[in-house]
Amino acid sequence: MMSACGLHYTAPETPEAFEIRRHKAVESYVQSTTKNEGYMYESVAFGETQIVKPNSYRTLDSLYALKYNNELKGLKMDALLDEKIGNQRIIARNDTNRVIYIENHVFALTSDTTTEIYGANFQVSSELVVHDMIIRESTFLPKRDTERYKQYLFNESFLNLGNPPNSSESKFYTLFTNRFNELSKDQRDLEVRHMLQIMEIAQRRASLGTEGILKTLAALEILGNISVSELVNTASKLTTSNFQFIKASNEPASQVIGYTFVLAIEPSQGNGSIAGYAMEYDRYFHLVRKEKLY
Repeated sequence: MMSACGLHYTAPETPEAFEIRRHKAVESYVQSTTKNEGYMYESVAFGETQIVKPNSYRTLDSLYALKYNNELKGLKMDALLDEKIGNQRIIARNDTNRVIYIENHVFALTSDTTTEIYGANFQVSSELVVHDMIIRESTFLPKRDTERYKQYLFNESFLNLGNPPNSSESKFYTLFTNRFNELSKDQRDLEVRHMLQIMEIAQRRASLGTEGILKTLAALEILGNISVSELVNTASKLTTSNFQFIKASNEPASQVIGYTFVLAIEPSQGNGSIAGYAMEYDRYFHLVRKEKLY
């Protein structure tokens, strides 16, 4: 009996299990290389794996593919093909160039007040040794905005948490993603924080309505050192009027490139006079012009 001889059947490792081990190797690598820098590492996500094979492995794959196709067609065993596969397996096994797995990993390094989120490619060998790390991009932002940025990163709804984005949110994400692609690293970081502020305003208002967001941005601009949460509780009355779209041309379907309106601020309990401002913003909600009218 097999058991009497001390023989045990060991099932081959599944691709899924091997992938998990590669991911753990990458996570351990990042943790070990950043542990002395005072940051807390967080594994955010892994993307699709890219497998880079040397020529000997690619040739072996093509021979196996041919054998598989023959079997599907019901063809008889091809002794010559089997011999080629056996020879190529020996060649591949002795090839000094090994299969490399390129793992796409997103991770965060967080300090007391800030977070930097990285997207990087890691070259991992079959023996689970990480040979190289290439950072594709990084985003520096306040720690408080980390979860909101993840919503953008994974294309999640920020108005209805736990759900896919609605059409307005998808258009919003597309607008800023296209914008990011035009910017340098430092400009992109600033624009990300700007986008996250708009997302926070929309969350608190439970709406991506343009006029409401711009009214809030204008109030923050005029009132000065005040946060979005503080503005929600302010006793001042804020109203907008003459809200207009600026278009690229006079054509009805022309692209919207900006917005103009008048913001009136009425002090709480009638203390002082009402102040009115002419405001202009571009399509990305950046302030273009501010003029006090009264």
